[in-house]
Amino acid sequence: MGQSSTLTAVDLSAIPELLDSANDLSFTLQEERQQLVAGARTYAQSFTSIFGKSVPPSYIDLGNFVQLLRRETTNSSIAQAADRMLVSLNEAVIAEKHGPSKPGATGISIYLPYLPNSRLYRSSVAGPESYTVVARRFADQSLWDDFLAYHYAGRTFDPATDAIAVPERGTAISAPGYGEIGVSPVTLSESVAAPRRPVILSADIRGQNVGYASLFVGFYDEESNSIFVAGTDYLESHDTREVGGVYYQDWGEDDEFTMEFEWESLMFAVNDGVDSVLRLSRRRGTELRPRRPSTPWMASTPMPTVVNPVIRDCTSAMGY
Repeated sequence: MGQSSTLTAVDLSAIPELLDSANDLSFTLQEERQQLVAGARTYAQSFTSIFGKSVPPSYIDLGNFVQLLRRETTNSSIAQAADRMLVSLNEAVIAEKHGPSKPGATGISIYLPYLPNSRLYRSSVAGPESYTVVARRFADQSLWDDFLAYHYAGRTFDPATDAIAVPERGTAISAPGYGEIGVSPVTLSESVAAPRRPVILSADIRGQNVGYASLFVGFYDEESNSIFVAGTDYLESHDTREVGGVYYQDWGEDDEFTMEFEWESLMFAVNDGVDSVLRLSRRRGTELRPRRPSTPWMASTPMPTVVNPVIRDCTSAMGY
């Protein structure tokens, strides 16, 4: 089986109970903070984006999403509805196999556009006008389209509703997990990084609904008027949680925390005490030497310029 492949066998006779439990959960989720729902959506196992690689996937694993909701909620009604949903899902899925890159797959996916791509929900070709046509039978019999309208547009509903939920044109679409965020200037334990001399980067991050923190390392080359990218990476929180094989960051309950990262450079420059020039280097044993040194030199490297926390539901960054 391929790395990202999934395969499921479903007992169709169990679908009515699965649909009923999904409707129960959809209705009950109106009682939950939508930031928490958005967080579960962010971390749930996702699948290939049908809108291209530049757009985060709109389809996520239903079971993994509900597992995350169950883990994070403190609402007893939602916990009960989630438990029922997971039982009915387990009864409906006869067999399920997935590749190692989809550890959270449980057999059935569902449409829940990733925010900050709320613009997808506003779009006539990717939002409810399209979704409720493509998934007409499901929309007719389920409350999922009604929940989406509540989640994104604040449109409440009751269990007896039988109309397709498509918000009117011009309806304000919100990003439920959006939160303000700020980052202090990055402090360094050293001004120069050298072989076997890593630098500790530190910054205070303030805000709500922090989803991920990422690191960008580069320096500005005045001669070519360009930024030389030396590296990028996602940073880990002190605590990591796991649900159904999917790991996600736990940044704690406070709205402010300090992010520290030990950074070791793999790229160096030759410095004669006045000028620094990038040189092709290679390792010999444990020492780093230039190929043809022409002046006394020391190995040094440009410092990282920014630690970039990524916000949940922000139009310019990944998040809830």
